Amino acid sequence: MKKLLTVLLFIAIIGAFAACSPQTSTPGAQISEPKTAALSAGEAFKLGDETYALEKWAALPEYDTDTQIGIGVCFVQKEGVAPIVISGGGYKSLIDMTLNMDGAPLSTSNISFIKAEDAPGYAGRVTFEFVLQKGAALPVGGTIFHTGKNERIAIDLSALEALPIEAEPKTGSSESTAPAPDDFGKQAFFGEWLLDSIVFRTPNEDNGIYAIDASMSISEGFEYGRDLSLREDMKMISFVDLSALIEAVPELPFTINDLDLKDYSGWTYSNGTITFTPGGPAFTASCDEASKELRLTRSGEAAIIPNTVNGMTTQSGTVLIDITMVFKIK
Repeated sequence: MKKLLTVLLFIAIIGAFAACSPQTSTPGAQISEPKTAALSAGEAFKLGDETYALEKWAALPEYDTDTQIGIGVCFVQKEGVAPIVISGGGYKSLIDMTLNMDGAPLSTSNISFIKAEDAPGYAGRVTFEFVLQKGAALPVGGTIFHTGKNERIAIDLSALEALPIEAEPKTGSSESTAPAPDDFGKQAFFGEWLLDSIVFRTPNEDNGIYAIDASMSISEGFEYGRDLSLREDMKMISFVDLSALIEAVPELPFTINDLDLKDYSGWTYSNGTITFTPGGPAFTASCDEASKELRLTRSGEAAIIPNTVNGMTTQSGTVLIDITMVFKIK
C-alpha cells in the first residue's frame, strides 16, 4: 500500500536542480576580493556551503546567431543542492560568474542547475552560460562568486579543452532568414504557466487490467509543484513532480519515473511535440490562445501493480495510459 508523502516546499525548491532565471548581476564592492592563486580544472573548492570543481567548456547552440555564439562554463558540485533563493516571485541563484574579456568582466546570460549522472563523486552540475562574439578568443580566466556569503574565487580556464568557435561572423544577407516552420509553432508556448488540473485516462477501458478516466483539480498549496516556465531561449524551469504524486496516490497503481520536471532544464519543439531536456519525456502539446490554456499529454505504457483500493481490484499487466497536464497562463 502506498503511503502519502509529505514534501516540504523548501525541499522541492532547494533539493532539486532546475534552470534558474537569467542572471545579469556582477560582483559588487561589498564582496571580498578573489583569492590570488586561481583555481584550475578538477581542483575542489568551497563556495558558500557547497563544494565545487571546474569541469569543462560546453557549447550552447541555442544562443548561436550569425554574429554570436553561446558557451557555458561547467562546474560539478558534490552536494547536489541548488543554491537559490525566492526573489520577487521567482528564483535567483546565489552564485554567479564573470569571464575576463579584454580587461572587462562579461556577465552570465543564464545559470542552470541539473543532476550530474556522469561525474563520479559529484551529484550536480552548474553551468554558467555566456554569449561571445564569433571570432572572439575563449577567455583564460574568470571569477566565481557567492552573493550571500561575500566570497569570490578566481578561476583559471586555460587548461580546459577548447571549443571550436567560428573564426569570423557571417556578414551580408543570408540566403534565407525566414524562421523555420517550428519556430512559429513554439512561440505559442512561451511564458509562465500554472498547473490547473491533471487528467488520467486509459484509452482502452476494456483492457481487463486497469481503467481510469479521472481529472484532478489543482489549487494553491499543491505540494508537488505548479509552476512551469517555457522560455524563448529554450530553457525551462519547473518544480512540478508528477512522479511523486503518482507514487503517493493509492488509486494510481503504477510508477512513472520521468515525470519529475525538476530534473530538466531545457525544451525542444517539433511537429506538435514538446520534449524536455536533457533526456526527458515527450508530450503532445497544444495551446488554446483564447482560453490561455496549455495542455501537455504524455502517452505511454505503465506496469500496473496488483492492488485493492476502495473495493476496486487491479490486475497485474501493462496498459497504455494518457496523462495530461493542463496549465493556465499566469
